[in-house]
Amino acid sequence: MVDRKYLERIEHLIGTGQVFEGSKEISAIRYILDIFQEKIESGTSSGTHIIDGFKEVCGTVDPIGTSSYELFGRALTLVFKDGRKMDFFVTSANTGSITPSSGIYSS
Repeated sequence: MVDRKYLERIEHLIGTGQVFEGSKEISAIRYILDIFQEKIESGTSSGTHIIDGFKEVCGTVDPIGTSSYELFGRALTLVFKDGRKMDFFVTSANTGSITPSSGIYSS
């Protein structure tokens, strides 16, 4: 029986990275992203246990030298300043909001 579910912010990413469409570099890009981890807390006869659930990434990007409108709806890859990557779509050209299509992964 689940007693409680909640999201915990586990990472806050701010920086400048590179955006690729396939192997083609599109633009440098500024990003502000938060990564949340679902926590599922449940009481059992041996005590309370917390299980990690899904992860959710949300945030915005701001391309340098181009506009969010040019990136809107395209399958893109963001390479973070630390070298990790994430596939994503720009879902709002007005705000630069994104929807990830993968988790964050290493090269």
